[in-house]
Amino acid sequence: MKVTRKDVCHTAALARLQIKEDEFPQTIKDLQNILSYFSKLQDLDTKNIFPFTHDKETENRLRNDIAVNPLPDTRLLENAPSKDKDLIKVPGIIEG
Repeated sequence: MKVTRKDVCHTAALARLQIKEDEFPQTIKDLQNILSYFSKLQDLDTKNIFPFTHDKETENRLRNDIAVNPLPDTRLLENAPSKDKDLIKVPGIIEG
């Protein structure tokens, strides 16, 4: 497949890239090389190759979901930058 200026413009628009006028020849050449390499990869026989996503077996290590006693309100309020009695004050987000 021959890469054209139109292809580069379309790809750049999709990627939200701005390509300067003097960059077009090199970009066309680079994209052509990339597509040529993928063409070589398509010729490989992968019928007996098992697909994988990691180079070694992994498993999720999640902790058990066990309810614990929360910190007392007084301890939580110690770190609040602003408070009013037993409540944490936050900036208002709704103007009315």
